[in-house]
Amino acid sequence: MNESSFKGFNAPFVAENIIFLDEIGSTNDYAKDLGKNGTSSGTAVITAKQSAGKGRLGRIWDGGEAKDIYLSLLLRPKGDSSRLTLMAGVCVANTLNRFLTDLDEKAMIKWPNDVVVGGRKICGILTERGEYGVVVGIGINIGRESFPEELLDKATSLNIATGQKHDRAEIIKFLLTNLSLYYESFENSGVSSFIEEYGSLCVNIGKTVAIHENNVVYTAAATGISPDGKLEITLENGTKRVLDSGEVSVRGIYGYV
Repeated sequence: MNESSFKGFNAPFVAENIIFLDEIGSTNDYAKDLGKNGTSSGTAVITAKQSAGKGRLGRIWDGGEAKDIYLSLLLRPKGDSSRLTLMAGVCVANTLNRFLTDLDEKAMIKWPNDVVVGGRKICGILTERGEYGVVVGIGINIGRESFPEELLDKATSLNIATGQKHDRAEIIKFLLTNLSLYYESFENSGVSSFIEEYGSLCVNIGKTVAIHENNVVYTAAATGISPDGKLEITLENGTKRVLDSGEVSVRGIYGYV
């Protein structure tokens, strides 16, 4: 994958302008700098290799191999941007499922920002907001053939899941096209344009989850997704709550038993 892979391609609203880099520390940081300097909304930053990627809660996203997808979108939505992470999750899951048609395991979303296949993480999404606008960062494991021992039951890649090699540029183009369609609908209709589909793809629903909140961990049953994208839970004492954000582990996912 190189700059010529995207020559002549663009996607309205999200990738009208594409910047390709052979290697960068963080596509999110690069896109934020562009936004601070007045670069227009609808700019996509794509790199073949990322050396200083990051995830939620200050975690590191390992991008040391030039085998995966690392991209960020610089956007300036006209309305509430707080659910763009959820919208991106739907688009990533739909894109990956196009390549998982022969498998029983499909790409699902772990609320709010991970995409999993077979209980293992295949994608992380990090949305950041500031004076630059909104930057949506997406990292997808595509070409990796192995992971460190501590991640063997927690992570996977598209190549591992399918036993086949895949063209990253092809996947990115399909993803950006999908994101363009969903973002246009989101701008016109808000979260209602995709939240029902998000719920159908959410692996949390019907599962026991562990919620990490204010240095306390407690369990609950995840029962649904609210119309505005919050996770609906029922505590062991029957109390119903909704979570707007937070760290939520799902039984059977990432080694949580």
